[in-house]
Amino acid sequence: MTASAALELSGVADLADAALAGADLSRSMLRGSHFDRCNLSAANLSRADLTEATLTGANLRKANLGRATLTRARLCPAEDAAPADLREASLERATLIGVDLSRALLAKAVLSRADLTDAHLPEALLAGVDAGQADFTRAAMPRVDATGAALIEANFTKADLPGANLAGANLTGANLTGANLAGANLSGAILTGANLTSADLTGASLAGATLRKATLTRTNLAGVDLLGADLTDADLSEASLFGDLQLREDLTGDSRPSA
Repeated sequence: MTASAALELSGVADLADAALAGADLSRSMLRGSHFDRCNLSAANLSRADLTEATLTGANLRKANLGRATLTRARLCPAEDAAPADLREASLERATLIGVDLSRALLAKAVLSRADLTDAHLPEALLAGVDAGQADFTRAAMPRVDATGAALIEANFTKADLPGANLAGANLTGANLTGANLAGANLSGAILTGANLTSADLTGASLAGATLRKATLTRTNLAGVDLLGADLTDADLSEASLFGDLQLREDLTGDSRPSA
């Protein structure tokens, strides 16, 4: 099969270890199919139905998964196996509900408006992704690396992000209501107008972060590093500020010399 050939499949297929780089699987019905260790780099999987498919160790670099359905699909690596590679892949408006992307490589992928409700992304690489308006409701994302990610108006309601690295991420207008960000690195992040109501930021770093007009009502800020942060017009009503809070800027953003 040539890389540009269209592949028409319907039903459960076993394509483990197959070479499908550049193949056209758009709109294919592939529920429960097996693509373990498959080379799907630059393949067209737009609008394909991959519900409950397994793609353990698959190479999906630069693949097009726009509007594809990957509900409960498994992309997590087997023990000692390489993680799924989705770097620079297009997953715009994809359905990824409950998908397992443990340790997956998603650097510079496009996830705008994708639905990742209840997804599993522990230790996944999301550096530089474009995930504007994506839905990460209740997603499990411990120790995820999303440095420099574009997460404008993304929904992280009740998402689990302990120890996540979000340094320099753009979270303008994001919804982080009830999110667990304990120990997370948000240094230099942009959180203008973000909603962090009832979020847990215990021990997190917000050094140099922009929190203008952010809502931090009932937010747990115990031990948070806010050195150099801009909290102009932020709402911290009923926030918990106990513990080793490091705050050397006032809420108008004017610098104050350290004591």
